[in-house]
Amino acid sequence: MSGYALDPAWSIALESLEPLVQQLYEEPYQQRQLILKQLSELQAKLDALCGLLGQESPFECLDKSLSPLDQIAVVSKWICSERQSKVQVMKTRYFQICSKLPDWTCAFPEIEMLRNSDLNICAEALSLIVNKAEMRLTAIHNILHTITPIATKIPVLHIPIHIQHQLDELSCIQTSSALENEPNLPILFPELEKNLENALHELLDLKCMLDTKLSILITEIETLWKDLETSDDQRISLENDLHKIDKYEDLCESLRKLWKQKMEKHVDELLVIIKDLWLKCFVSEQHCTTFLNNINQDLYSPSTIEILRAEIAMLNQRYAVYQEIYEKINDRNALINKMKEFETSASDPRRLFRPSFQLVEEERFRKTCYPTLLRIESKLRASIVSAEHDHGEPFILDNSRYLNVLEAEIADRFVNENIFVLDRLGHRKTPSASSLLRQDQATYHHYPATLARSGAIQTTLKSNKLDHSQSMTPTPHSTHGQCANSNTVYTTMRHRSGSTTPLRKTQLIVR
Repeated sequence: MSGYALDPAWSIALESLEPLVQQLYEEPYQQRQLILKQLSELQAKLDALCGLLGQESPFECLDKSLSPLDQIAVVSKWICSERQSKVQVMKTRYFQICSKLPDWTCAFPEIEMLRNSDLNICAEALSLIVNKAEMRLTAIHNILHTITPIATKIPVLHIPIHIQHQLDELSCIQTSSALENEPNLPILFPELEKNLENALHELLDLKCMLDTKLSILITEIETLWKDLETSDDQRISLENDLHKIDKYEDLCESLRKLWKQKMEKHVDELLVIIKDLWLKCFVSEQHCTTFLNNINQDLYSPSTIEILRAEIAMLNQRYAVYQEIYEKINDRNALINKMKEFETSASDPRRLFRPSFQLVEEERFRKTCYPTLLRIESKLRASIVSAEHDHGEPFILDNSRYLNVLEAEIADRFVNENIFVLDRLGHRKTPSASSLLRQDQATYHHYPATLARSGAIQTTLKSNKLDHSQSMTPTPHSTHGQCANSNTVYTTMRHRSGSTTPLRKTQLIVR
């Protein structure tokens, strides 16, 4: 300060104030520097938070004329808004996924602050439900990945409606990341996975059934072409494609009609052969009925002819092996039936009016039938035992071992000894005329009463040199009989002791 002289006293005073002024200046400056440093650190944290939120740093687009405090205030407000938006996005996504998981019971966390820990709680809740949905989607996708190729090989009309409906609903699940497309995602019920597994098994069974049916159709069509002698230019290429199964069914049906017209007679002839072999082999009625029921659904078809031929071949082979046994069984049954018929006819009062040669035959049969039956059964038993030994297996008829059945029938059999001659010991007896008469009259003692009342015959008495002075009186038990080889009627008297004595014989003269 030129022109002025500073008072030395003032100079000393000012110099003493200089440290104080410098101290007053440095303290706010240091405080300002500290605040600027803190602001810089806060800005770095805000930049990091923006990166966590997936946003660019907002400081780059702020007005540079703003003070750092104003910039921080703006960014802080923006960050709070972004945090609220982020929480709302997570909450919205949470409830969208929850609507697809009806069995999910956890609630979305309620937060009051917008701290990082609060955001982490919300993010963790969202992560849990996303993982649950993705696990279920992955399982469903894996099953669909197996079902889809199978379903595409089956004609749509053959797929059950409920399975087709499920496949249409789940068509949006093309990948395991289909969770990103929530609006089109179906509700992921907990039983959906089980239902798809059942649908998979059902489709596999359906495909197996259709494959078998297609194979049978192709074989049948080729057989029909061969039987109908169809030329090659009239045939089509038969592919193993299930989508053509309906076309092949129509073709097969038309060929069956042509074949039926040509082959009905052949099938009927085979049925006659089979029924004859069934009779020869004594096949049970239940087996015959079941066999016919199985082929009656499609009687006139190539497959039926193959079945008939196979049955005939089996029966022929069995008959060739056991022919001797079958013939003996047939002989035994025929003899038993004849004995039953004879036993029925023996009670006919008109028997004595038959020709004499017929009576002779009947008498011979009466004496020989039962011993003959025993011989047949003995040979039959021996043949069965020999066959079982040769073939190493029991001889079966009607699901039972026939040897046991035969023994049971023999053990339970009852033979009328008043009609048939039972030669159990194998002795050939030659009974006298009176004994034959007594045996005959034991069965037919009511015939003479019928003859006496008829008036259609007249009798001539001949002397029989009997002493009529014997003290025997005819009783109501007198019996009459006729010899099988003549028209002579013998009259006998039965004693009270049960024995009989011939009195006379009467010659029958038929008018």
